[in-house]
Amino acid sequence: MRRGDFAGAQREVDLTLQLRPADMEAAELKTSISAGRHITPSTKPSAAPAASSDFAPLERIRRTYSEASFRQAAFQLDQMRAVRLATLPPAEQAAQYTQLGHDYLAQGLIPEAEQEFQAAITADASSAAAHAGLAQVRERSGSTTDARAEAQTSLNLHPNVPAYLVLARIDLQANEMASSAANVSKALQLEPKDTAAQGMRQALQARGQSLP
Repeated sequence: MRRGDFAGAQREVDLTLQLRPADMEAAELKTSISAGRHITPSTKPSAAPAASSDFAPLERIRRTYSEASFRQAAFQLDQMRAVRLATLPPAEQAAQYTQLGHDYLAQGLIPEAEQEFQAAITADASSAAAHAGLAQVRERSGSTTDARAEAQTSLNLHPNVPAYLVLARIDLQANEMASSAANVSKALQLEPKDTAAQGMRQALQARGQSLP
């Protein structure tokens, strides 16, 4: 309709109404299209019904998509990103892969997050942040032994809050309260205002365990 192709617009809105007969917006659009089709070169725009100028349809969210196409596009983007990152120093590569891993982790995309953290470790095996991220992936996957090992590797490289909290959560789940409290205390020593660490402290206090 925006291009002035009223016949094509009419076909599409008719199909829409066949699928969704109660769609009031589609019905309103059909009225506007019909009004537009009756405008001739000699007809002034003001002579057209008000609906043709007043109607402003909302953009629709596509309800279906091709997962295969989505995955292919994602793969191509990953390839392009890998080429770009390959020009950076290893530590910077690891930092960017780790950030992408955290972004995926925040969205609950565990396999994608794992792939990014593994890529970070491949770029720079001494990245404490990448090992801590992988520890979080292992924790969420239920592999507590692997999660503990990755967290400890991360801490051996450099003390950091995420790794301490992985150990703290694993210990809390195993009812090892004193060990959990010790790891939370170490995390708070590094980052006193960290909200996750403060939340763990409150969880421990609720179970009668104070920090050392």
